[in-house]
Amino acid sequence: MMYGLLSIDTITQRQEVHNCATGHGLSIDKWLLTNEFRHRILKPDNIIYVYEWAALSTNRKQIIDIIKHCIQNNISVYSATSELYISNNIKSEHIDLMLDIQNNLVSSAARKGIKTRIANGSINGRIAGTKIPNRKLENKDSVIHDLLQSNISIPKIAKFLGVSAQTLRKRLKDSNNGKK
Repeated sequence: MMYGLLSIDTITQRQEVHNCATGHGLSIDKWLLTNEFRHRILKPDNIIYVYEWAALSTNRKQIIDIIKHCIQNNISVYSATSELYISNNIKSEHIDLMLDIQNNLVSSAARKGIKTRIANGSINGRIAGTKIPNRKLENKDSVIHDLLQSNISIPKIAKFLGVSAQTLRKRLKDSNNGKK
């Protein structure tokens, strides 16, 4: 059985995994998402095609355990993005190295993407000196004022509004200074 394993189901990921499988002359029998994947369903001689190693799990220890399980049960795992392949002839001490390589590839691709965006004139991150408005407290000034006039404590008002007391105090301080 050939499994295609995706972290999120996007056309790009599905296409990359499909291309990896067809490049080996195989086709995917069943598509799974990370949250649906349980490595214990795998049988010997199954093959898994993953978009990236993180598709196996979000936890590095679990990824190592899954890879060890695959090695012990003669289950092959291919990664579409890093072109790394695991079979029963890999030693378990190489798994950590392989995951570090994958992590470095993803990090360098992210850094390259950010540099490209900056080179194209895109602003990276929040502009210095600007504040993100607190949307939970937006248009709630009259409610806050009425509750304060009723002698209800700031922590109780904050809990009622679903924000921290510190956030509410900051909003009150900013509104008293005319900043809003």
